[in-house]
Parts: sequence; structure tokens; C-alpha cells
Amino acid sequence: MFDEVVMADPALSGNVGHNLAYATEVGAGVRKAGYHFRAIGTHATDLVSVADLPGIDTTVAFTRDFHHSLAGKARRIADWIFGTRRGGARGAVRNFLARFMPAAANFAAFREFRKVLSDGVGPRSLLFLPTVDHRYALGLAMYLRQLRPSQAPAVFMIWRYTYFDSLGAKPAHLPVWPRLAFRVLERLNRRYRFCLAVESDRLATEYGWLTQMPIRVIPIPLSDIKAKPSQRERAVLTVVCLGDARAEKGFETLVDALEKLRNMELWRTLRFVIQCNTVSTDNERMVAARLPNLVDPNIHLVHEAMPRPVYEQILVDSDIVLLAYQRSVYWARTSYPFAEAMAAAKPVIVTSNTWMSDQVMRYGSGVVIEGDAQSVVSGLENMVRSYGDYAERARTASERWRQDNNADSLARVLVASLPHRPPDRRGETR
Repeated sequence: MFDEVVMADPALSGNVGHNLAYATEVGAGVRKAGYHFRAIGTHATDLVSVADLPGIDTTVAFTRDFHHSLAGKARRIADWIFGTRRGGARGAVRNFLARFMPAAANFAAFREFRKVLSDGVGPRSLLFLPTVDHRYALGLAMYLRQLRPSQAPAVFMIWRYTYFDSLGAKPAHLPVWPRLAFRVLERLNRRYRFCLAVESDRLATEYGWLTQMPIRVIPIPLSDIKAKPSQRERAVLTVVCLGDARAEKGFETLVDALEKLRNMELWRTLRFVIQCNTVSTDNERMVAARLPNLVDPNIHLVHEAMPRPVYEQILVDSDIVLLAYQRSVYWARTSYPFAEAMAAAKPVIVTSNTWMSDQVMRYGSGVVIEGDAQSVVSGLENMVRSYGDYAERARTASERWRQDNNADSLARVLVASLPHRPPDRRGETR
């Protein structure tokens, strides 16, 4: 039988973002199911802020978020060679380095797994990997291959990212690494206890094109947030755009839409709270270029990543959550700000033909738009015109969403998805 669930998340580094909230909720569900739980994150200056939370192990940790670390090195190398010029040879070098980085990232992942999981993670452990996706699958495979199947932990892995460009109807990048990862995992799956999961049925379909391995669709546990249905009649509605600012999250589309709204009567009935911190150089330049367009008394800008309590308070005090994400990136990917908006009973505005729009149609909680600036304006007009009805639908949708997506249901999936006893293979070889 399993004695414990060990959650290893190289992106867990403190009380900012969704990773800590995710770990906290999963831990609560696992302990409620009767299992010991501990989470391993990344060494960072703010990790001490979570040291007193139950189940967060600060005695051992990853030394890096190896994907972001290596991707950053690729950008810095290109910048060092070519300065800040864009395109041309610099762009070619960056593309070359980006294709090389998966190999480097997997070797880094292998070293990190071997270091962090060497003590105390064995056949009576369930190793839960919520952020170690297809980019690091080969590193995970190398770690498992150094263990006999009877000595290895059971592994439950979630993949969250798409490789497919829905607009161009072709892979966004050649799926060489996912294909190679699947071939290795298919072989491991015959001898090791392994489960691959996604949070989106669209992603399950996408990865199903590359493998015959079973892929489970699992619930999202981020429901431990106050549900605060908005008042049906309000003079001014607060629209929030949460999460770091990225091009793929429609930041420029949002700015263009706000410029159109300023010339409309609707502008007087809306107040915007926009999170505009960035985590990459490219997005930093993009945001800096558009910030002058956001200077307005009706717009409140949040320039820093927010501690979890501050983030949640802004969300529960809002009236509308706007998620005009790019379809080419988010057609299959999930969105945690969306999941939290659903749990908090907030009407949402989302881009059509995405996982988010599927959920809106299923739960009836918002407006679906095309994703361009004019459609954002039209979506806001539609929602403001019938806001009382949308607020009531969001309240009902929240109740159903919480029933389907919670920590208890995820914990049940975790402990029931893999055989509890390691395979009995006498005379086995590695």
C-alpha cells in the first residue's frame, strides 16, 4: 500500500502564484483520504514564508525551475551575441538554442530528480508531478531507469501544455520531444507504475494522436476560495484581468479594447483591475510599450506578483473576469484564473474554441467572444446589459463546478489510478 504522496513541483517557491494554493489543496485532500503528504519545491528566498504550512518540505528542494532557467539562458546568450536587435541572425540563434534546450533541460531534470528524490521516496510512495510535463519526461525516465521497478515509486504525472497550433492546423513546434518522450514512457509503463493525466479533454485528444497510452482527465482542485456572487444591480462593475501579462493572454488585445471603450458611454459603468507584471524579457518589452495607453482613473494596474491572500481578495471583490486569451495557445490548455473565477462565482468572458469556452457552454457561466478587441467590447456590452442574469448563472455554475472540481475528488483519483503493490519480478534487471 502507499504510505505517502510526495508532490514534487520545481515551480513551487513561495506564497505567490497558483503553485502554493495547488499544493495546499492537494495536501488537504490527500490527508483527508488517510495518506501522509509532503511537497517539495524550489530553493528560493521566499520559501521560508511557507515553511510553517503542513506538508511543505523545506529541508530538501530543487535548485532551479529548470525549464525557465534554461530558456532564460538561451535568451541571454542570443542577447549577448546580438545585443537587443530582434529578428535576423539573432532570431535564428534563439530558435536553434530553443530546440537544443529540451535536451539540456532533461539532463538538468535527471540531476534534480536524482538529488531531491534519493532519500525517502521509494516503492511505498506515490510521486505526484503536477508541473513536470512532456519537456522533462526523458529526465524522469532516466531517473526511473536507474531504479529497479520494485524499488521505484509509483508516478502520477500531469501534462498541461499544447504543442499544436489550432490556427495553422499544424504543430506549433515539431513534436519530436513529445513523440520521443511517449516512446520511452510506453516502454516504462510496462514495468513501472505510471499514470499520465491532463486537466483538459482537448489535451487528452491532442496527446492521444501521439500515443496509445491511456490518458486520464482529472479535476482541478483550486476550489478552496470564497464564493462571493456579485450583486445583481451595481452602478459600476469591476472587471479584472489576473495573472502575469503575456501576449498569449491577450494583453495587447485588452489595451486595444480599452482604447475603444474610452469613447463609449459604457466606459462610465466599468472599472478595470489589470495585473501587468511579467516573467520574460519579451513580454516585459511588450508591456512597457503599451503601459502609457493604460493611464486612466478607471484603470488600476498591479505591477507586482501578488501574495495569495491579496490575489484572492481582488478576485472575490470583482464582478467580471476577462480572459481574452489567444486561441492558438489556449485552444486545449487550462487556465487557473478561469478555474478560480468559476469557483468564486464570477461571470467570465472567454475566447471561443478553447477549453475555457467549452466549460462556459457546459456550466453556463459567461460570454464567449472571438478574442479580438472589438469582440471584447461587444462581450462587455452584452454582459453589462444583462448582468443580473449572468451573475445568477455564475452562482449556479459555481456550485456545480465545486462539485466536479475539488481536492477530495483529485485525491481519490490519485490513490485509485495506480496499482498499490510494486510488480513482483524475480531476477529482474534494470
